[in-house]
Amino acid sequence: MGENGISISDSTVVATVNGQSNALYSINNIIDISNSTVEAYAVADNSYPAIWANALTVSNKSNVTVDSNGDSGIYILNQCKISDSTLKVQGYYDAIFGDNDINIVNSKIESTSTGNQGNYAIYSNDHTISVTGNSDITANAGMDADQIVISPTTGQMLEVKVGNLAEGETGAAHFNDSPYTEPVTFTAADDLWTYTYVHIKPHTHIGGTATCTDPAICDDCGKPYGNALGHKAVKTEAKAPTCTEDGNIENWYCDACGKYFSDEALTEEIIKEKTVIKATGHGETELKNAKEATCTEEGYTGDKVCKVCGEVIEKGTVIEKIAHTFGEWTVTKEPTATEKGEKQHTCTICGYVEKQEIPATGTPTNPSEGNGNSPIGTTDPKAPTSDNQTDNKTVSDTSNNKTNNKDVLNTGDDSSIALWVTVMLGAGAILTGIVLYNRKKRYNK
Repeated sequence: MGENGISISDSTVVATVNGQSNALYSINNIIDISNSTVEAYAVADNSYPAIWANALTVSNKSNVTVDSNGDSGIYILNQCKISDSTLKVQGYYDAIFGDNDINIVNSKIESTSTGNQGNYAIYSNDHTISVTGNSDITANAGMDADQIVISPTTGQMLEVKVGNLAEGETGAAHFNDSPYTEPVTFTAADDLWTYTYVHIKPHTHIGGTATCTDPAICDDCGKPYGNALGHKAVKTEAKAPTCTEDGNIENWYCDACGKYFSDEALTEEIIKEKTVIKATGHGETELKNAKEATCTEEGYTGDKVCKVCGEVIEKGTVIEKIAHTFGEWTVTKEPTATEKGEKQHTCTICGYVEKQEIPATGTPTNPSEGNGNSPIGTTDPKAPTSDNQTDNKTVSDTSNNKTNNKDVLNTGDDSSIALWVTVMLGAGAILTGIVLYNRKKRYNK
């Protein structure tokens, strides 16, 4: 107890009372704790607040533990400021009760009310609770004040999570627009006081994946953070289409996000199909490699070729050789009675010469040889083919049953003449014999 105030600096103090009293008490002045470790316990069920002060300051990395089984843990009539320190406070009623402002700066406080639901872990009676900097405040039983002001350090964030005491941190969720990068003030209308679990602490975004156009989304608070990655696009030059191949417009493709753009600034997104210029298809055609057939070479109808790209669209076909166009026959060797002659005619287009035999002019033995038009080594298409004629044989005249000597003698075969002479001489001898015999018989009578 200190009527003129209590100052604890660079020290370790443990104060315990059992009964209706306070462990640390200064009703008219300030209790100042700096760079010290202080423990204050009021263990009786009917005890008073463990620390009772007109004003309280805790600073300079102090570590304070307070517990009262019969009343509030800490009761302050006027200003209370806790900076750069750690407090663990437990009280049967309001764990920390202030009849004025309670200022918390860069400190960690775990405050718990063990009584009924009508009490709070931190309570400022019609005044302000301010939480500044990188403070971490856990209020088991909630907190209430005329207003609660959250002021994060520049460039940092403070989050406010709320829930019920039974579930604690497990069931807590971000309150309103938490986390905050700028100062924010909550009043009774915001209903922060209705939650039995409140946790105010620095927030760090976690998880999520940034894309080319969007930053990552925090897995905890659902807010975007960081920067978009930006496109890493590669340009494809414009290419004109051909008859058979598609072309494309000038475009940029980002491999990271799989998107296409029509401008270098990557602001005009297009679908892949819009980059394609369809093949034009074959246009006008012309005939190439055509060749007329001649009597010596085959011809060709020609290929149907695209005038634009030169591709053969339709192959041609072969044209068979045409027949020779011959001129008049010219006798090159006159036939004789015993020797064959020869004649020839020439193709007026290619100069090809065709030759034919002319039969000898002697007496033929075969009527078919008498026309004198058979080509050499070939058959004369004008030669007789009648069934009533036979090659190399005598043709009989059925009207007089006599040999047609005229036709036979026109064969020109010399061996046949000798045979006929012999036959005729033999026949003459026989006739002479018959005549002589008949005369002798007549004389003998």
